[in-house]
Amino acid sequence: MARPTLHDKSETLGRAIHVFWRKGFSNTSIKDLEMALDMRPGSIYASFDSKAGLFTQALSVYATHQADKTRSVIQAQQNPLDGLLTLLCCFAQEKPDGQPSYACFLVKSLLEMENDEGEMKNLIRQHLLTMESIFSDAFSDAISMGYVADPDRPEHAPSRLARMLQTKIIGIRIMSLQLAQNDLLRELTDDCAQFIEELKKSPDTEILVNDGL
Repeated sequence: MARPTLHDKSETLGRAIHVFWRKGFSNTSIKDLEMALDMRPGSIYASFDSKAGLFTQALSVYATHQADKTRSVIQAQQNPLDGLLTLLCCFAQEKPDGQPSYACFLVKSLLEMENDEGEMKNLIRQHLLTMESIFSDAFSDAISMGYVADPDRPEHAPSRLARMLQTKIIGIRIMSLQLAQNDLLRELTDDCAQFIEELKKSPDTEILVNDGL
């Protein structure tokens, strides 16, 4: 007798995220998914069409959650630059219990599909561009609120700053796969944070602006 096919889709995708994140797309077998999701292969195919279909849905759920979390962290601070610094601090913390890797699911998947120019890699790129857009909005807000020194410099354009930050963060995510010592990961995030700190106006400049001088 077949097992029931009624599954909570959110819970199912959460389990799929975990197994794909830990093992990668190619190394995850249908048997792995059957055991992790408690679903028969036929039910998996009926619900998600294919292993690739399940992967893309899981990746999209993960990416949406990360984007929402990133916006929330940034918006919790009055100065968007401080929000970005808070975000970087999270990268240097100990790996949360149950998280398969320091490296995020998106970056691990991007590395796995380095030589693949198919739909899944394009999806990963789109999700990374969404994150870059969030960073660009944060830098744009920081400039409009007067928190960035020398905002008219070409290299301080929000899109360029966002691309630079995204590059640094992806680098940290990749290096986290190789670093066995958490203090080395903190050093990398500290170096990245310095890039943001250097954008800030000095306290004296802020006082002059606030006084209307």
